[in-house]
Amino acid sequence: MHMMRLEELQRYGIPRRLIQSWRRRQGDTLLPVQTRAVRQGLLGQPGEAADNQLPVRMLISAPTAAGKSFCAELAIARALTHRRKAVMLMPLKSLAEQKYRTFRRTFGALGVRCIIATGDYPENDRALAEADYDIAIAIYEKFDALLTGNLDVLQNLGLLVIDEIQTISEPGRGAALERLLTRVLASVYRPSLVGLSAVIGEGREAAGRVAEWLGATLVVESSRPVDLLCGVAAEGAFHYRSYNSGMEASEPFEVMSERGEDLFGGLIDRLREEPGSTLVFLKSRRETVEAAMRLAAAVAWPAAEFGVARLGEEEPSYLNRTLRRVLAKGVAFHNADLSPRQRAV
Repeated sequence: MHMMRLEELQRYGIPRRLIQSWRRRQGDTLLPVQTRAVRQGLLGQPGEAADNQLPVRMLISAPTAAGKSFCAELAIARALTHRRKAVMLMPLKSLAEQKYRTFRRTFGALGVRCIIATGDYPENDRALAEADYDIAIAIYEKFDALLTGNLDVLQNLGLLVIDEIQTISEPGRGAALERLLTRVLASVYRPSLVGLSAVIGEGREAAGRVAEWLGATLVVESSRPVDLLCGVAAEGAFHYRSYNSGMEASEPFEVMSERGEDLFGGLIDRLREEPGSTLVFLKSRRETVEAAMRLAAAVAWPAAEFGVARLGEEEPSYLNRTLRRVLAKGVAFHNADLSPRQRAV
């Protein structure tokens, strides 16, 4: 498939200044899933006039890091060029924070008003309810509560993006997402809908069924631009399978350290030799702090000086002092005990 270049987006009315901002961030060429989405109508038709704009309904199913998040930015840019407002819904506050920072850098520089609506920002609830924004990033529950009180807020909405839409099948949070989408679909208003999903298949029992319910075009990408190796480290080797090719292989991996059966100690030995950045996921908040402190004591990585300086402006606390200490060794921890500012740093 011929990959589209960012320059080609001007034919769809995307401003050149925004394209230049995107190019600085991610290069000149769209990824396969982004190219496929544009060609299947994500941005409408080239040269489409604002008064001839039709709502877009699309479900994009792709692996993590395949580029589907940028599809949301493309759809939002289309809404803004037609002078319509856009809301992007996220399942978690941490994801909403990250997306808000990205959009504020990209769109805020163009004079676009971006707000975030989570429990950490009650001061923005009124702006969300009164549509005093160009782009709003909100968690599912916040937007569900808004629609419960006043469905007419959809009147001002040109686009609704739902990130991690496969969450609809999960207990608890999935109910809020299904409820708000049902309200949108049953209303007299017709905003564009773009759903972003992990790969869950194309059949009636998976992404195809969700797309049918939304009345959406289904765009599926099954490969990752950067391959993911899934496997198990055991008995001195890492046995893994390639996500893209399905190929299986093994390579040496000593999980036992010289201190005995200390798995994290073995991981520290491995990480000290690894180039690049690494994310380690653990099952409790306490373990994230303890693991960061152990790792920081064992490495000599460059300090995260900007983060240390930013945290130095905060009131002293145990978490603040601990986070600054590990950042000084190029290590950090991230959990729900941190304040929004600390998480952002």
